[in-house]
Amino acid sequence: MTIGAIVGGILMKIGRRKSLIIICFIGMSGNLISFNFYYWTILLGRFVFGFATGLSSSIVPRIIEETVPSHIYDSMGVTYPFS
Repeated sequence: MTIGAIVGGILMKIGRRKSLIIICFIGMSGNLISFNFYYWTILLGRFVFGFATGLSSSIVPRIIEETVPSHIYDSMGVTYPFS
């Protein structure tokens, strides 16, 4: 997850919407890898999904900051980590 958060800052340079689409595909591929019931594939799938989670944890707060009106931003910023 930490590696994903670091790479997420670099990935934001191509655009937030494009990077969010890329993150969704990485997360879905991690889930699909985990469907195989072998020990190593489950670990690999969890690693890939954790990488996608780290990416999204650095990009989604910026998207919330830019799209949500300022009078509700505080409540949206607080509730994001709980989702």
